[in-house]
Amino acid sequence: AKSPASAPPPLLVARDSPRFAVRILEQRTEGAEREVFERFELSGERYALVLLHCTDADDERVDIDLKGALSILAESLEEDGDPGLAVNFALEELSRNPRFVRLEALVALFDPARTTAVVYGCGRTLGAYWVSTEEGRAIVACSQEQPLEKLHLQSSGRHFNNGQRLELAANDVLVVASFSFLYDRPMRSSSAHTLVKVLRNHIGEEPERLVTLVKNAWWEQRAKQRGSDTPPERDIILAAIGARLAEPDPALGGSFEVETHSTRAFDIALQRGPKDRAEVFALDEKRSALIVLAATGGGDVLIEGAAFDALKDAVNGVLGNAAHGDFDNPREAGRRGLEAFQAIGGQADDISLLVAHLSDEYRMVKYFCHGAKLAFGLGARGLKPDREQQQFDGGGEVSLGEYSRLVFPGPSGYAGEVSTAAQLAEQWRGGKASHFYEALRLGWRTRKPEKALRKLLAAAVADGARAECFALIQGRGE
Repeated sequence: AKSPASAPPPLLVARDSPRFAVRILEQRTEGAEREVFERFELSGERYALVLLHCTDADDERVDIDLKGALSILAESLEEDGDPGLAVNFALEELSRNPRFVRLEALVALFDPARTTAVVYGCGRTLGAYWVSTEEGRAIVACSQEQPLEKLHLQSSGRHFNNGQRLELAANDVLVVASFSFLYDRPMRSSSAHTLVKVLRNHIGEEPERLVTLVKNAWWEQRAKQRGSDTPPERDIILAAIGARLAEPDPALGGSFEVETHSTRAFDIALQRGPKDRAEVFALDEKRSALIVLAATGGGDVLIEGAAFDALKDAVNGVLGNAAHGDFDNPREAGRRGLEAFQAIGGQADDISLLVAHLSDEYRMVKYFCHGAKLAFGLGARGLKPDREQQQFDGGGEVSLGEYSRLVFPGPSGYAGEVSTAAQLAEQWRGGKASHFYEALRLGWRTRKPEKALRKLLAAAVADGARAECFALIQGRGE
């Protein structure tokens, strides 16, 4: 029997950026034609991988000059950031060639702003997999569309739809295999199977080790196949793009003063500046109130105790009066407090305010925020809240079980409001691969709320965010 063809020596290409670690492993077969596997550096530190592969009606490869299509595709990615649209323009260009019949393509676009990836793919087999640490599995990165023909330029349908935007957490990896890897004749369908098997067994591995493991497993499996004595017809290329935490700026670090309060059902941790005021006080034997008044503008009036006292008296006048229907309505209490604050000369635009009603009997937290973001929830053993929070205009409410948490991120500079960590990742700088999201993900292992809050503050600063007026309310353990 003939001996299996030997594996060509691997060439490793490395590219590191603040958000992504790219490792591309190439094995070039002597005398074979090059595989079209292009990399594009785009503005805003975006990065794209592009595979193009033309075939005839029998799925045999057709050699067509792809330079024009690649140039148009790159221009579209730069301008629009839409892989499916870019492939549409590339198909239009290729259709002008009389030898063109079918196009198989895979385009992956990486954006560091939220550490995301968008993948478009069309072909007989797709070789793009998201190795998710949160899901604990390898997931196909996009839907599989059929190879494209000229007629698809005129027809409606899903032919140019991208896969869903992938929110990459730290240590997630997107693995892309070349068409020559997927369509190797001796391996047939075993290539994709081998790829997925290795990825599933090595969740959380570094990109370089992943491509090496896949390469080794693929050649080992190929040696067992009929026809393995014939070398691959084209280059074997594997790419792994890993999401990484950006290096924090040492100059942004520092210590954070955190104070703690407790009621029968809740532990509270607060971070406030020298001009800020905070107090937890009992309303009756089963209820308490929390007020945090913080300077976010000029705020000099906060130095005077009379400003806080006037606000507190107004809040207590609502929450402390069980004889009317608003006794557990912190939104009404907060608005009355703001009116009292402004009546003695305070400027509402210079402050952030948190007013919370804490029911020990029902373990219910109701709150009002002014000049600050609404709270988002965390579960007792993970990111997903144990109970769904209801959010309203300027406030919200939720029941907190043992060790469940509400995090108040102060006047943080992200768009809109969120109620979960997953929603926050869509707005926060760095997304799921940010220091803040990572601290939230691991936060349940830090039981003491003051230590947990200090970690969140340090992580927010590491991401370049303002860390002020943060608060954390945690359900006490029995």
